[in-house]
Amino acid sequence: MTPFRVDCLALCDIEAARRYYDSRVDGLGQRFANAVADTIERIARNPLIHQRVWRGYRKCRVPRFPYGVLYRFDGEIVDILVVVDLRRRPGYWKRRIESD
Repeated sequence: MTPFRVDCLALCDIEAARRYYDSRVDGLGQRFANAVADTIERIARNPLIHQRVWRGYRKCRVPRFPYGVLYRFDGEIVDILVVVDLRRRPGYWKRRIESD
C-alpha cells in the first residue's frame, strides 16, 4: 500500500460532514467516516486508477454518500487534500487548493 497523508483541512471536511450526518440520523456520521476511510485505503492501494479532474488532482467517490476524495500522487506518497461535497457548486474546492 502506498503511504498517504491527510491534509488537516481534509480532516476538517470529514469531521464537519460526520457531524452533519449524525445530526440527521444517529450513527450515520460514523458510517460516513468509515466510508471515507475505506475510500482512502482504496486510493492508497492503487492511486493511479482514479480519474484526473484538474491539474494532476484525482478524484475517488465515496460509496453511498455524495462525496469525493480529491488527492495528488507524486509517485511516492498520496496527499489527500479535500473531501468534497459533490452536490455543491462544481469546482468550489479549487480556490482552497490554489491558496496552499
